[in-house]
Amino acid sequence: MTKDPYTYLINYATAHSGNRSFNPEWVIQAANRAGIAFQDQRQWGRIFRQAAKDGYIRPSTKLFPRSTSNGSKRPGWIAC
Repeated sequence: MTKDPYTYLINYATAHSGNRSFNPEWVIQAANRAGIAFQDQRQWGRIFRQAAKDGYIRPSTKLFPRSTSNGSKRPGWIAC
């Protein structure tokens, strides 16, 4: 298993391919369980942006409530 957050995200997205949106919090929680964690969880933002820039994921139209945003709904991601 990888300890690299970028590779973890790509593997997660690939496992959820087939036009299935996913909540980024799911990725972060699963990564934490796998021992991949940042001291400041906001650092995941750059990982998601880089994966999108590299063409692995894109924003989805499905909205997910975010526990880190007081339950406000935000778009999820989808594998390309």
